[in-house]
Amino acid sequence: MFTYRGALLGLPVSHSLSVYLWGRMAQRCGHPLVYTRVSALKPPRLSEIFERLRLDFLNVTSPFKAQLQGQLAEVAPAAMRLGCVNLVVRHPKGLAGYNTDPAGVSYMLQDAAKEEVGDCGVAAQPGTPERLFVVLGAGGAAAAVLYVLTQSARRAIVLSRTRAHAEELAARFGCAGYDYLSIPEIPAQSVLIGCLPPGSSVPELPWRRFSAVYDSTYAHSPIRPLAERFSLPYTGGYDWLAGQAQEGFRVVYGAMLVMDEGFYVQPASLGGVPVYVGKRDASPSSGNDTVVLWADTDLEFQQIEAYEKAAAR
Repeated sequence: MFTYRGALLGLPVSHSLSVYLWGRMAQRCGHPLVYTRVSALKPPRLSEIFERLRLDFLNVTSPFKAQLQGQLAEVAPAAMRLGCVNLVVRHPKGLAGYNTDPAGVSYMLQDAAKEEVGDCGVAAQPGTPERLFVVLGAGGAAAAVLYVLTQSARRAIVLSRTRAHAEELAARFGCAGYDYLSIPEIPAQSVLIGCLPPGSSVPELPWRRFSAVYDSTYAHSPIRPLAERFSLPYTGGYDWLAGQAQEGFRVVYGAMLVMDEGFYVQPASLGGVPVYVGKRDASPSSGNDTVVLWADTDLEFQQIEAYEKAAAR
């Protein structure tokens, strides 16, 4: 039987549950899968990664989502609209880029009926059209959230540490952007959607004005402790991760795999300890518990290894 070969590219990747999700999906559909994690300090050459690891597809996470389009032969409409890719697939005519995050956002915010928009399944959002959605962050995750919110004409604002970043992203989706020092009055019953990476600082917010908190992060979230302190309903990013992985499976395998509710329950532990291998040692035999350190120098290798070991704790 044909064995698919996939990988996750990012920094860090040791903590990622993508290997777990893709392994479960491959098991469900009966296709063998070899899935490797690749960690790098700088944007790598995709052609080299695909050739060295003999990949069929590559998942992409922070910080490389917005840095790879120039290496692609084709970019899907959603990825073009968002300006970043999180999935690269090998096709006969070259590498094609997709963004499945809207499907993940849609699944996480699934309180209303689903509808098809563009090349990703997205859903209308919870609450009434008058409810304000406060998007915290101005990166690729925030763009995916705004992409989905605008499909159902929801009111939204963007908050970012840097005003220019907030305003630039907000302008793309027809809303307003603010920095942390100029946050406007937040109406009661608003919804906060956090799109901050682990380790980020969180601004002073009127937490009691929020009715619910959603999060793009499923590990080491900077906003979860605050949501819990104010006893707010909190939804972490695992549903987002699982929803976008399911959409990625559809793109790669060509069919939507129907999962039961148990599939969306985050595992208590991945199990196993990542085995770090160097770029020179990378091969198609690299397995699910490996992290390939895509480094050109010994110093880069040491920096990546230290970063990954810290993230894996």
